[in-house]
Amino acid sequence: MTKKPVYKRLTIDNRMDIQAAIHDGKTISEISHMLGVNKSIVSRELNRKMIKGMFCLTIKSLATCNVCSKKS
Repeated sequence: MTKKPVYKRLTIDNRMDIQAAIHDGKTISEISHMLGVNKSIVSRELNRKMIKGMFCLTIKSLATCNVCSKKS
């Protein structure tokens, strides 16, 4: 019997860590190692949240994105 893979969702704190690491110039490999997740998870998150070449972390709990000034 094979086990199903266990998937892990990124938390808001993880996303904020990714944003900070990107601004510090860290690579996807370094970020994934720091968070303890696969590189593809970080890569997909960056592809999903990139706006005008910058990582945009728009969260419903925040009034405004701190990169693109987009209202949530």
